[in-house]
Amino acid sequence: MNNSKCVALYGMYGVGKTQIAIEYAYRESKKYDSVIWINSESISSIIKSFNDIFYTYKLNELLSDIETETDAKTRISNWLSKKRNSLLIFDNAILIEDIYDFIASNFSGKIIITSRNPNWSSIATELEIFVMKRDESKLVISKNNEKVNLDELEKLCDILGDLPLAMEQARAYLSETGLNISEYINRIKKHNTIIMSKGNLIFYEETVASTLDLILEKIEILLPGIKNILEYISFLGSEDIPVDILKNNIDFFSEEVKRILLDDMKYDEMLTIFRRYSVLTVKNTDTFTIHRLVQRLIRDSIDVQRATVILEHSTILLNKFYNFNGKSFELLGPHTRFLTHGMNLIEHSLEYDCINEDLISLMKTVGEHHFYLSLFNDAKVYFLKSHEMFNKINCAEFELEFEILYYTGYNFFRIGEFNKSKYFLEEAISIAEKENNHSSLINAYCIHASLSGQTDDFDAAELFLKKAKELLESLNDVNSPLFIQTSNGYAELMKSKGKYNEAITFYHEAILLMDEYFDKNNRNIAIIYINIADCYLQAKKSFTEAKKYLESSIEILGSYSLEYDPEIARAKNTLGLIMLEEGNITFSRELFEEALEEDEKQLDRVHYKIASRLNNIGLTYSKEENYEKAMKYYLEALEINESLYGRFHHQVAIQLCNIAFLYTSQNNLKKSCEYLTEALKIEETIFGRVSLKILDTKIDLVVNYVLLGNFKLAKLHLNQSFAIAKLDKVNGGKQLVLIQGLKKKFNL
Repeated sequence: MNNSKCVALYGMYGVGKTQIAIEYAYRESKKYDSVIWINSESISSIIKSFNDIFYTYKLNELLSDIETETDAKTRISNWLSKKRNSLLIFDNAILIEDIYDFIASNFSGKIIITSRNPNWSSIATELEIFVMKRDESKLVISKNNEKVNLDELEKLCDILGDLPLAMEQARAYLSETGLNISEYINRIKKHNTIIMSKGNLIFYEETVASTLDLILEKIEILLPGIKNILEYISFLGSEDIPVDILKNNIDFFSEEVKRILLDDMKYDEMLTIFRRYSVLTVKNTDTFTIHRLVQRLIRDSIDVQRATVILEHSTILLNKFYNFNGKSFELLGPHTRFLTHGMNLIEHSLEYDCINEDLISLMKTVGEHHFYLSLFNDAKVYFLKSHEMFNKINCAEFELEFEILYYTGYNFFRIGEFNKSKYFLEEAISIAEKENNHSSLINAYCIHASLSGQTDDFDAAELFLKKAKELLESLNDVNSPLFIQTSNGYAELMKSKGKYNEAITFYHEAILLMDEYFDKNNRNIAIIYINIADCYLQAKKSFTEAKKYLESSIEILGSYSLEYDPEIARAKNTLGLIMLEEGNITFSRELFEEALEEDEKQLDRVHYKIASRLNNIGLTYSKEENYEKAMKYYLEALEINESLYGRFHHQVAIQLCNIAFLYTSQNNLKKSCEYLTEALKIEETIFGRVSLKILDTKIDLVVNYVLLGNFKLAKLHLNQSFAIAKLDKVNGGKQLVLIQGLKKKFNL
């Protein structure tokens, strides 16, 4: 306050504005001759506060009968003009005009205003007060309690949104009852409104619940219908709430609400009231933010029947906005603002058992959104729940059922849970065949072909692609974009077979088809460029050509200016692997670290892409023979993969093999064999004991056992490897040659 005569502390209720003013008055009391505290909710309360002061200090000449408000203001202003070194605090002021005459007097002391209203710039220096920082919130609860469960404390702070008043109530209630934090959280979930009115508070006159009740009562009187709008908002996410969801679909609302949303002057009046009382924050004229605890209290004030109606309406409203074809990645960005609102509506609808086709469609959309952001584990939750709810209500909507089954199967494929993927894709194919829906069938056939290729069932993959192609030809539409899907499917199959030249040919065929539908800077073309580069990488040839494709893809993807793009990270990762093959270890590590940084913008730490980036960074250190650092990254990647998939997953097996290589490099062959044996168990469980995909691990074991002098085990694995490779000489030809060479070299 050194340079300001008047400071306005503003913010939502419960953030501690009054407590800050009290603390300042206490700490700085020696600077002032007196502190004058005024309750400022209205003109009448202001005059009453001054009269109470006059009565207390027996200032009888100021207590004589006053006929008008103007007379009262004049007498008070005259008195204030004589208080030259005082601190004047207007607590809980609402309007500038209520206190302006007192501010404009000849009072020469300092003034503090506390208010929910943010508009004080014409008379004061404004200072917004926010909720507490998380560490401060934790300290309120844990200061006198050494046995606090830190995980439960974090949950409590999340629920209460770090609101000082709510944290103080929690502290008081816990102290009074002896409950632990977990029990208090359960009380909130069951009896939120009651709990938020409990707690013996020292520094606050009102509780969270009672204060909100008073505010809602006031604003509903000021503008009938405004509370109804808050009720709808209370079931959405707390951040970036677009009013368009309500404004463009007004049929569900009362006449009072319709007038607010359609009449510009009424709408502006609503914004003014929201700002004045800080019930929510108006980010701009059509986007709001509201505190989570306020939402919870408003929700809990609504009866079940009314809540069900609001949820049904809100789901319909959101579906009209939040409805995109996920394959058009460009729409993900603009629709991201709806994601949290969809997740919240789903959560509350399940809580109220408000299940219908609109909600199931929303679940599918939310799952699809997570899927195209590569958040496959999150997507799985929504896809499986939508499938469960679809069956629960016996819904008969073919298109919705197909998309749920298709995306659930596709998602399991991306996670690597191939058996579950197969089940859902075959279910999708079954209903599409019954409906004779060709486009749905073609999509499902192509994904099933990719799945079959991944599990070495190449005959099945060929069959599904053949079916897709026959259906396409029966459509008599040579320009159908579905031809892109089949060409891409054949490319993926060739890649799975290790036939990289053929794969590249099919990818180019897909690009030629895309040229008819997209411009050259379309991200789908950029994605195929990355796939082509990966083929060159796997074939270990034409790295110069591969780099050109990757550079083009990064340029195209960069033009979209997305906050996070998983394909940019993939392109950088692939380029890093090529640089590593060329011996440029430092640059490759930089690219892996950039890919990791890109992924960390959006993905949780426990994500398969994060594990992949960490593994590749470890690989660079392994190449430099810095085995200690390499092991650190490999173990972190292993931990993530095991958290994601459990022990029996091919990514876990790959990680175990990489760790085994580190031990081999350090001549610790016994330890290497332990990791290779564990990896082999996993691979045999997943792929079978005669799959080509287990050969590399078995061959590594052969070499290690020979070097350890254990020729019996070396011969056992070599003979088994030879038998497996002979079963498929076409695809296992290179490994067969290697096995025969080892057999001859070591005389096994």
